[in-house]
Order: sequence, then C-alpha cells, then structure tokens
Amino acid sequence: AGLLVVYAVVRYAVVPEGWSRTAVPLSFVEGVATRLGALTRQLIHVVDPRLPELSDAMPILGFGWMAFAGGVALIAMMVGSLRWRDGRVGWFLGFCLIALLPSLNLVPLPRFTSPHYGYLLSFALGLAVVLIVDRLHRSGSDWHRWGFVGLALWVLGAGVSTYRGGTRFADDATLFGVAVAVDPRFLEGHHYLGEAASRQGDFERAAKHFQASLKFWDDTIAYVDWFAASSGLAEVRVRQGRYAEADRLLLALQEHAEGSRLRSIVYNRAVVAQRQERHADAVDLLVTEPWDRPEPILLLARSLSVLGKIKEAVIQMERVVPLVDEARQSHVKVMIQSMKEGVR
Repeated sequence: AGLLVVYAVVRYAVVPEGWSRTAVPLSFVEGVATRLGALTRQLIHVVDPRLPELSDAMPILGFGWMAFAGGVALIAMMVGSLRWRDGRVGWFLGFCLIALLPSLNLVPLPRFTSPHYGYLLSFALGLAVVLIVDRLHRSGSDWHRWGFVGLALWVLGAGVSTYRGGTRFADDATLFGVAVAVDPRFLEGHHYLGEAASRQGDFERAAKHFQASLKFWDDTIAYVDWFAASSGLAEVRVRQGRYAEADRLLLALQEHAEGSRLRSIVYNRAVVAQRQERHADAVDLLVTEPWDRPEPILLLARSLSVLGKIKEAVIQMERVVPLVDEARQSHVKVMIQSMKEGVR
C-alpha cells in the first residue's frame, strides 16, 4: 500500500495527465479469441530463441489455432497450479499465470500487445530451466545428457540472436526499418521512420511513412500517436512547399488540440500563412494566444510590419527582449531602434 501511494504521488508530479488508454470495440468472440491469441504470441516470444517481433500490430482473431493454443495453455496452467499447488511445479505455473496477465489486455492500454508485456514472463522461463535441470539431475537415465545438450543449444542460439539484434539499436531507421519490413502494419514503426527520414532531409520518404502510419486497418489493432504523426506530415508538407495541404492538416488537428499542443498548431498555421504571404491571417492567428517564447512573437511582429502597423510591431518586439539571451537582445534592440526611426 505504501509503494502504491508513493508511486501515485511521484507519477502525478511527473505526469499529471490521466492514464492514456484505448478500448477497442470488439465482439465477445473477437475479444476472447484476440486476447488468447496475444497470450500465445507472448509464449512464443519467450520460448523462441530468435528476436521477438517489435510490432504491436495484433490481428483481430476468431477462434483459430492461436486462440485455441492460448486457451489450452491458460487452462493447463490453471489446472496444474491447483493440482500441484503444494510443490514447486504448482508455484511455477501460478507465477506463469500472473506473468501472462498483461498479455490478456484486461486493462485497456494504447498498445493491445507488445514484446515488453512479456518481461515478467521471461523470469518464468528462468524458473522453468531451473526445474528442468533439477529434474535431469535426478534422472538416472542417459536422456539427461541429451537434455543438457538441448538446453545448451537453446542458450547458445538465444545468445547469438541477442548479440546480433543489438546492432538494430544503432538508430531509429535501423530499428524500425527491420520491424516494418517484417510487419508493414506496424503503424508506430512507420511514424518513427517518418521522423528519421525528416531529420535526414528525405521529405518524400518521410511523407510516405507518415501517411502509412495514419492508415488504419479494419482487421488489425495497432497503436500510433495520430496527433504526432499528422503534425509530422504537416511539417513535411511545409518543407515541401505544399502549404495548402499543410494548413488543412493543421486545421483538422486544431479541432482536437488544447494547451501547448494547440499553441504549437496555431504557430505552425501562422508560419504557413506567412509563407503564403497571408500576413493578416498570420496576425489573426497569433494574437489569440499569450506567447511566452520569442519565435511566435517575432513572427507576429514581422507580419505587422509588412502590413504597415509599425507601432504595433515595435510593441511586440519589445516583448521579445526579456525572452532571449544577451547576444540576441542586442540584435533585437537594434531592430526596434531601426523600426522607430522608420516611423519618424
């Protein structure tokens, strides 16, 4: 109870927003079968010595082999944990049940499934190895040697796979490029690839990935921060000079934004208006927010100056002075003086 209280206080201090969660509308059959399929997927990830799939895209399932396998595994663990509840096997199976709970998505989260939901389950694999080794030691047959050989080969394969997989973390393009190649429905992967391409200046490729990240599939559950992906696509369109499309994207986002996100969108729309030489529209957008950083105020002053409203532009420039460092203050003061002299 004390840990929960401390966690709640610290989390609220760092992240005051509420818990972001998503409830995917599924029928009863789809809800049960998809959750059992996600459980099977986690079991495969833990047992398979190869790297797990990074993608969180989960097909919406009916009662097929994945759901059947997950149901059998779940029932077997429940029965076994009760049947051998006084022994180590019972405790092991009970731990497996607890470790698998995140895979069932009983509490709706943004990502329906993900490899890191199986972190706790990896401890169960370690427990299983301990039980197997103990059983092989107790066995008087020659099969225990083959058992040790099998475990050694598994550990060797997993070690090589883990070592080789480490190279994927060189950068976002490497990590998510492999993941998207394996699963093109990995929407969040497309989003990060779009950001990576944008940073590299490859705006055409960035736009393709951002558009792919916003393509939702009716038969798949996949998470993406659509707001961030749409903002990224709008930024790319601005850099490509496709201002009308950028403004349409930003206008759609503005309807769902608030707080700092809303101010960011308003500023970006003002940038688009200024690039299109719609200075009056830029002014109308910027005067609606109480800006506390220099860039929007400078843009407002520039648009006012172009419109011939020099005195108002000077007032805005004077607001910029305390918001910048000493080196930039000198430059801003020179601009203000020049504008005042122009009025005279």
